[in-house]
Amino acid sequence: SDDIIERLHRYVGDRIALYFAFLSTYTTCLVTYSCFGLIVFGLSLMPELVPILSLAVAMFSSWWSTWMLQRWYQKNVRLIFDWRGIILGDRTDELLFEKRLVEDIRPEFIGEIGEDEITGKERPVISAEDASQRGKFSFIVMGLYFIFAAGVIFSLFAFEDVVKAWAADEDDEFVFYKVFPLDLVFQNIPMVVFIVTMMVLNFLFGKLAGKLTYYENHLLRRDHSNSLTGKLTAFQFLNTFGVFLYIAFIRKDAAVLQTRVQNLVVVELIIGNIQETIIPIVLRAFKQQQKVDAAAERKKNEDLDENNKNGGGSNFKKYISLAFVKKLWRQSRKQILPSSKTGVVETMSVRDQLELDDTEDNADDDFFEMYKQLGLVA
Repeated sequence: SDDIIERLHRYVGDRIALYFAFLSTYTTCLVTYSCFGLIVFGLSLMPELVPILSLAVAMFSSWWSTWMLQRWYQKNVRLIFDWRGIILGDRTDELLFEKRLVEDIRPEFIGEIGEDEITGKERPVISAEDASQRGKFSFIVMGLYFIFAAGVIFSLFAFEDVVKAWAADEDDEFVFYKVFPLDLVFQNIPMVVFIVTMMVLNFLFGKLAGKLTYYENHLLRRDHSNSLTGKLTAFQFLNTFGVFLYIAFIRKDAAVLQTRVQNLVVVELIIGNIQETIIPIVLRAFKQQQKVDAAAERKKNEDLDENNKNGGGSNFKKYISLAFVKKLWRQSRKQILPSSKTGVVETMSVRDQLELDDTEDNADDDFFEMYKQLGLVA
């Protein structure tokens, strides 16, 4: 209990007390794993359930380890804050620690001013009942979407079986699709539909997860980030890894599994490179060219009335012309403003350069991308 840990802290110090606090948390979490193990052991007496139980143990082990570490992380932070006078040992460090807690509060959080449970200071809070209702609503919506996605995936497998049976039917009167290259196209239709559907489901859930996480109204940025990442990771496991595990352990079709994984990896890499390389370069060059045009107009001191009288709606035609595209490509390879009609050359300031890159680097996005790629490779 916390009283025993506090007595150990006063008697033997913070390091040994933290060690026993970890042992206490770990042992408590092992009870959950032990109960699950007993259930699996009982069900394993039926041989036909062994493949499904192996998959269930792997999934539960991944969830349990994450849950145990997160529970210890929360307890560790609370203990360190309670013992900060001994662990930090300096008032300056303590102020920095409290400042980090304040800076981590999300500006989008909606709540009332209350007292923090740990620090005892005033800060925005939300009632436990309201937070619980928001979490339950989010969980229900996610569950319904998971059921919908699972139904779509199983429908795709049924569609694939129908196509295979149709292709294997020698007495079928529609034999035109069995002539090369139509037979190759026809056989790959289920795979193409499968990959496109998975990508669409991932995209839709990404939007839904963002809305639900915002609705949950988390106080701290890290809680908001962890909740969003957890949702995306869970759905990625169901929509991608779970499907591959189903093909491997339930359908036991190694050829289909190999083909699906290879194609999905290639498609993910192509789309990722387009999103992270080509699109940012084009957008950056477009914004840079707009700044160039604005600077040229300022050099000529044209007023708004004269510009509307001379140009009208010609700006749109200018931006879709072939000459503008060529100019855009040249501009994307430069970091200097080209000469205006007055012959003046201006170098872009650092602030202007930073404004062009309005996409914010997100460590969670990088982690999630690595999680997907490493999972597909594994």
